[in-house]
Amino acid sequence: MALYTLVRDRILFGFAPPFDAASPEETLRHGLGHCNPQAALLVALFREAGLRAEQHFVTISGSILRGVFPAPARINHSYVRVWIGGQPVTLDGYICDPTFFRGARNQLLASGQPLGLGVHARGKVAWDGVSACMSQLADPAMVLADHGPMEPAAFYGSDAHTQRLGPLERFFYRRRIAPSANAIIEALRREGRA
Repeated sequence: MALYTLVRDRILFGFAPPFDAASPEETLRHGLGHCNPQAALLVALFREAGLRAEQHFVTISGSILRGVFPAPARINHSYVRVWIGGQPVTLDGYICDPTFFRGARNQLLASGQPLGLGVHARGKVAWDGVSACMSQLADPAMVLADHGPMEPAAFYGSDAHTQRLGPLERFFYRRRIAPSANAIIEALRREGRA
């Protein structure tokens, strides 16, 4: 639980310059990340602690990011599966720091939408250490394709990885898209502090 809380509270939800390519060390250095880099970090920490853990990749609707990021209709997402007492537990609640989650979820509930702004209305970020805790993939029906557990390098080298950024996309991502998305996320975080 301490490792989960460390990632949830120390790595703010947002978009860092390396995007999906961020290593666990880079994610720690930036203190910022979205689902894929944060999952890689949490898996590395769990494994270092001697726990069996894996990063599980899926394709979901891009509408989870509606209002924050100009996502395509389908995006890659990953979550962590860790074995506790011999049983697998699925987690993605670490992706959203509690203050951001509270601000985004309040806006989402006020709008009557089930998902968007980086969260799911039925999501949660407080983990009890034994059961699933999902902040984004809170509804299994969101999964459009299940790619299974993979190491990040294997997934990013596969045909399932559709979020590859070419040189022009990387330029616009770093200069325009990420800063704009991070400003929206920070505004939601401020709202969550109120």
